[in-house]
Amino acid sequence: MIKIVSTELFPERISEKFNEVPEFDLQFIEPKELENVFEAEALITDKFSPAEKIIRQNKNLKIIIKTGKMFSESEKAVLKKYRIQDFYIPAAKSQAIAEYVLTAILFFSRELIQVLNKERKICGSEISDKIIGIIGFGETGMATAELMKKMKLKVLYYDRNKKNVDPAFVFASKNEIFSQADFISLHLPETTETAEIISAAEFQQIKKPVIIINTSSAKLFNFNDLQQALQNQRIKAVLFDIAERKELPEKILKDKNVYTTPLIASHTTQSRERSGLEALNLLKDFFNV
Repeated sequence: MIKIVSTELFPERISEKFNEVPEFDLQFIEPKELENVFEAEALITDKFSPAEKIIRQNKNLKIIIKTGKMFSESEKAVLKKYRIQDFYIPAAKSQAIAEYVLTAILFFSRELIQVLNKERKICGSEISDKIIGIIGFGETGMATAELMKKMKLKVLYYDRNKKNVDPAFVFASKNEIFSQADFISLHLPETTETAEIISAAEFQQIKKPVIIINTSSAKLFNFNDLQQALQNQRIKAVLFDIAERKELPEKILKDKNVYTTPLIASHTTQSRERSGLEALNLLKDFFNV
């Protein structure tokens, strides 16, 4: 039997499909229980990557599949060291993340926090005909752009290279996005190249208070520069979808315009089904069963 450990709890229908493969033994555990796993040959994880210690103690581990956030450069380096294959499943959850971004934009634009707190009665502004800048234009960035187009927003995007995409999506520099956008959505991997890619140079371009939604890594920001931009009221709201609040310094967390969610952007019933099926098919191909 091939022991498969997953920290993502798939819907029952998907678990049954795993059980239909006689060679597979699927076990669901909490991330904190990974340190008690010793004989896994495959690992499926959504929010968390295992520490090197856990990889070392699972000497038969051959493959790790990530269904949530992308592997960072440091994580990839560890897996390469131990000759473990890594797979990331972006498409399965791109629609869920796009809808999360739209939900956040609507929530902040309609000023629902103030309304729910009975601080005001007027329900903010509409988002159609406004500008969204999308930084990082992979599958999730493009899914976000498609949804925003349906909502009648103008879409600017920044990526390392201009892409052959819908003409409605306009390639722009980071500076152009920060100077024009009403909303900015970040979809970049955590690498040495993207570390602190958002700093004073970008914040200084802002001409109107902007709403920033970050479903990537907190490390995309220079925190000192972010704090200054918040103090200067250049940012109306910034939302981080992160595994733990401690990823942000206390000085950022204390700001009234900073919000966090516990890494839920990619989590819906449908996305968990899609990622489960993709993981199953990947494992069947990998182990040739």
